Amino acid sequence: TVLGLLPMALGLGEGAELRAPLAVTVIGGLTVATVLTLVVIPVVYSVLDRKRLPADRTVVAAQSRLKRPGSVPAGVGEATS
Repeated sequence: TVLGLLPMALGLGEGAELRAPLAVTVIGGLTVATVLTLVVIPVVYSVLDRKRLPADRTVVAAQSRLKRPGSVPAGVGEATS
């Protein structure tokens, strides 16, 4: 899309002075959205994930052990009469 709008942004052809600002705006918006999606958001996520408290990591590790196939917490699945 950016490459397709490039001729319009450069002002080639008749009436280009009216369409060029729109093309420049769309190119800028697409570029900023792409950088945010592919670079900024993943970096922010990884930074915030590293700041997780040690207690939170212990809870997550314990929960993942409980979800393993074949591991059942004590008292679960026992027959009661």
